[in-house]
Amino acid sequence: MKKNRILKFFIILLIPVVLAASAIVIIDPFFHYHAPIKGMPYVLTEERYQNNGIARHFDYEAIITGSSTSQNFKTTDVERLWGYKAVKLPFAGATFKEQDSIVRTAIAANDDLKLVIRGLDPNRINCDKDEMGYDNYPQYLYDKNPFNDYDYLFNKDVWVMIGNIVMRGIKGKGPMTFDEYSNWNDMKTFGREAVLRTFERQDVVAEPTHFTDEDYARIRDNINQNIIETAKAHPDIEFCLFMTPPCVCFWDALIRSGNYEDVMDELELTYEMLLEVENIKLYSFFDRIDITGNLDNYMDTLHYSEDINTYICECMKRGEGLMTQDNYLEHLENVRKLYREFDHDSIFE
Repeated sequence: MKKNRILKFFIILLIPVVLAASAIVIIDPFFHYHAPIKGMPYVLTEERYQNNGIARHFDYEAIITGSSTSQNFKTTDVERLWGYKAVKLPFAGATFKEQDSIVRTAIAANDDLKLVIRGLDPNRINCDKDEMGYDNYPQYLYDKNPFNDYDYLFNKDVWVMIGNIVMRGIKGKGPMTFDEYSNWNDMKTFGREAVLRTFERQDVVAEPTHFTDEDYARIRDNINQNIIETAKAHPDIEFCLFMTPPCVCFWDALIRSGNYEDVMDELELTYEMLLEVENIKLYSFFDRIDITGNLDNYMDTLHYSEDINTYICECMKRGEGLMTQDNYLEHLENVRKLYREFDHDSIFE
């Protein structure tokens, strides 16, 4: 009798635990087990917790990825321009390694993938090939080990997300769209004052740095492992890559720190390597002073408004800013000259 009472006690304890875990499996707010339930008002807010599930379980033909400079893209723009169903998979602060990892996940999970749109930040070129922008990845969502899923099934933060989903449903809202996902445009202030609040200009112009053999090797490894190898392995997928355009203050900082020519050499090597791959289309807008010189487009030196993301999409579809073997050296020389001769002092007057 005593054993039966103990058994019943543990069964009673287990019932709510099993029900709670079952609710998480059914709702699955991070899409770990399955695609979203139709009509469920899912909340999209946690990139490093949700992107992997989106890549593995959603229905799409195109992906958009990159760092925070790609968060304001709208999948509706891609669908309007290319006619492909799209999802957005950016990571704030992402390195090239992180971006490539989600691209590889999407390719492995989706035979219908036709297009990868990816922003490349110039300040991430000269990084170690295995550098990650985030240390505490939820590996239980990324690996195939079912025995560590307890971190998902018994996680209070997951219940917070479910609570957000319930509240969204109570308010009569549908699931968040990928246009909204990670989009920070309406939460930020743009313009000269906003940019200069985030930027401290160096008083003295430093001596120029020099492009070293170590720089050369690190960049080659980074570009090869995290862009070229994936593109070459999947020649049927179009890789539409663009260099994210920082504002003039970014270039001014490079000049005054002595790193300007060094970075231009890094860009030249990067362009040279990417243009050797047939299914990579590389676009660059560094010379578009109408974009980079207008601080109303920026919230800081690197991040531009969603209008610029839409404009970049439209330019790429039209073929504007496309780099080729015939024009990339001239383009980079124009960029060198443009920011060397630009009246940077006028920004600070």
